[in-house]
Amino acid sequence: MASEHVVIAQQQASQLTFASPHQTANAGSGSDDFAFMVTRSALPSNAGFLAYNDDALRATDFVGFVNGDNESRPDIPFEQQPPTDPSYPDITNPGPDTTNFPNSPYTLPKGRVYVENTPLGFYGDSTYLPSSYCWAFLLRYGVTDYLEFRIFSSGLTVQDEPDPITGFYPLAFDLKLHCWEENRDYFLPAVGLEIYLLTDLGTSALSSGTQPSLSLLFDQEVFWGISFNYNVQISGVENEFQQTAYQPSFDWAFERDISECLSVFVQGFYNGYVRPRPVLPGVPLADAVIPSQNIVGVGGTWTINRRIATWGSFNFGTTSNSPRTIGIWGFAVAF
Repeated sequence: MASEHVVIAQQQASQLTFASPHQTANAGSGSDDFAFMVTRSALPSNAGFLAYNDDALRATDFVGFVNGDNESRPDIPFEQQPPTDPSYPDITNPGPDTTNFPNSPYTLPKGRVYVENTPLGFYGDSTYLPSSYCWAFLLRYGVTDYLEFRIFSSGLTVQDEPDPITGFYPLAFDLKLHCWEENRDYFLPAVGLEIYLLTDLGTSALSSGTQPSLSLLFDQEVFWGISFNYNVQISGVENEFQQTAYQPSFDWAFERDISECLSVFVQGFYNGYVRPRPVLPGVPLADAVIPSQNIVGVGGTWTINRRIATWGSFNFGTTSNSPRTIGIWGFAVAF
């Protein structure tokens, strides 16, 4: 839901009402009958994934997948579970990592899985790189409550003239450790540690060698409900001569919740962001390592329900080495 909260209500005699996927059912709603409901006449744009009830049709299979497996716990409906209950999939705990440039220091609960992908990723041209399209993805698995295993890639990549390339961007294998929580009394951020290795498992024309990277991940609330998420990273960059140097980068985002399901953010990065990018063959090592890229942009995240979230952002470069524009739309599903 985008701009208005959906009202939680109990079905009255012949009247159907809406129910929010994020709000807990009140005592008068009836525990077993709590469901997503909508009138037969029209689906509002902010209704999310809904099912029909009684005199309308019920999409039980699809809604059961999207909103949780109620059959496994028939005594307590999924929608009435606390948002932090690790026994149920919850896209808000801790939230997708690919909504904005920096990664969160928080990890998935043990055994939980996120599938995040960006079907629309357009990167404009710059001094060294032509424009390109990427369908990136990130797969996350909670090994423990504090350790997460991840696989990510820029995925399907189509690079424009003058060096057209179509292929699959190499895979990266990643571990993220949640170190400690935020301490607001002492104004200390939550901290995480991420280590990943970019491989050459992909289209050779898009490969830029094996690149190790190390990131420190921070997140804290600063003022007026605004959270500041930022990463400091050092990553290897290899050119066609198999020379590797280590390049620092900085990613940041300020984000604020507008409603229970909608948040907005401003973001940016200097020299790169956590997901790797290609380096053109033949570019001198010094230029490949210090490209002076600087990007700023704005975006928003819409949490559709407890399983699904979607986001989008528009960004632009402030230096000649930066992509002129970056447009991103993606979504994530929790399992």
